Amino acid sequence: MDHLGKISTGFSLEGSRRIVRALRGLVVGVLLARHLGPEQYGTYSYALSIGMLLGAFIPFGLDGILTREFTQSSRSPRPILISGMLGRMFGAGVLIVGVPIYLAIGKPNPTITLILLMGCLDRLALIPRVREFQFQAYGQFGVLARCDIAATLLGAGFVIIGIVQDWPLWTFALGLAIDAITYAALLWLARPRIPEDIPSTPPPKFKSLMSEAFPYLLATASAVAYMQMDVVLIRNLQGDYEAGIFQGAIRVVLAAFMMLVALYSVLLPRIQACPEEDFKTGVQSSSRMMSRLALVLLILTLTIGVPLFPLVLGKEFTEGRLVLACLTPVLCFMGIKLIADAIIIRKKAGWLMCALNGSAAVVNLILNLALIPVMGIYGAAIALIGAYAVAGLGIGFSKRFSWTRAVFLRSLLGR
Repeated sequence: MDHLGKISTGFSLEGSRRIVRALRGLVVGVLLARHLGPEQYGTYSYALSIGMLLGAFIPFGLDGILTREFTQSSRSPRPILISGMLGRMFGAGVLIVGVPIYLAIGKPNPTITLILLMGCLDRLALIPRVREFQFQAYGQFGVLARCDIAATLLGAGFVIIGIVQDWPLWTFALGLAIDAITYAALLWLARPRIPEDIPSTPPPKFKSLMSEAFPYLLATASAVAYMQMDVVLIRNLQGDYEAGIFQGAIRVVLAAFMMLVALYSVLLPRIQACPEEDFKTGVQSSSRMMSRLALVLLILTLTIGVPLFPLVLGKEFTEGRLVLACLTPVLCFMGIKLIADAIIIRKKAGWLMCALNGSAAVVNLILNLALIPVMGIYGAAIALIGAYAVAGLGIGFSKRFSWTRAVFLRSLLGR
C-alpha cells in the first residue's frame, strides 16, 4: 500500500472513532443542554473546566514524544510505557494538591464540588492511556477505534439514562469518568502487534525523557489554559447563563475539531518517520490536507450547524447561534496549530512550543478580560480565535522555522 493509501486507511479508522466520539459529544451535549437549560449547563461546564485546568499537567508533555519513541524503539516498548505512566503520575500531583486548595479557597457549593471530583476521575484515567500512543505509532487505528467506540457508547448510555431518570447534576460528570476509565482498561486488554519494519533503537532513559518533556509540559498546560479559561472567566464576569450559551457553541466547534485531531493522529507518525530530505515536502502536503479538511468543517458548521443550533439545543440557546458563527474561523487555526506541533515534536523544539502556547494563553487572558466586559461572550470568541492564531502561526516568526510561513499561508489560502 502506498503512502497516501496508508494515510487514507488510517484516517478512515481513526476518523470513525472520532466521529463516534464527536457524535457522542454532540448528542449527549445537546440532550444535556436541553435538559439542564443554559444556567445549569453553565454551572456544569464551569466545574468541569476547573477540573481540566487543575489536571492540565497530567499528560506531562509526553504525548507526541511517546508516539515518536514507540515509532523508533518498538522492540522495547515496556520502558517507554513505564516512563510515560510515571511522568503522568508526577503530573497528577498538581491535581491532587490543587483540588483541596481550590475547595478551601473557592468554597464551591456541593454540586460544583461533586462535578469537580467526577471530572478528576476523568483526568486521572489519562495515566494508563499511554498505551494509546503505542497503537497510534504502529498504525493500528482499528484497535483504538473499537476500544474508544465501546467506551464512548457506555459513557453515553449512562448519561442518557441519567437524563431520562432526572438524576442529580453531578452524575452526568460521572458518565465522563466511566467513559475514560473504560477506554483505558480496554487499551490494556488489547494486544498490539509490533510491525517488523520498524527499527529497534534503545529506548531513552527516564531522566532524558522527562527533561525533553518539560517544555512540552508547560506548553500543554498553557494550551489547556486558553482552551478552558473562557468558560471560567465568562462565568465569573457574566454569570452561569452566559457560560452555558458559550459552552453550547464550543461543543459544536469541538465536535469538528475531533476530525482535525483524527487526521493529526494519522499524520503525526508519518511526519516523525519521514526522511529528512523529504521533510519539508511532507509538511507541505500534510498542511494542505489539514487546511482543506478545516475549510470543509468550517463550511459545514456555517451552513448546517449555525441554522440548526437553536432548533437542536432549544430556544433558550438562540444567542449561541451567533457565537458559533463567530467561532468558526478558529477551526482553520486549530488545524495549522496541529501541524506546527508535529513539526516542533519532530525537531525536538519543545521550548518553542512552550513559548507559543504560553503567549497564546496570555493573549487569551488579556483579550478575555478586555472584551468580555464590553462584548460579553462574543469577546470570548474573539479571544479564543486570537489564541489559536498565535499558537499556530507563531512558529513562522522563529528563525529556525521561518520557512513554515509560506507553507501555512498557502495552506490557509487552499493552495
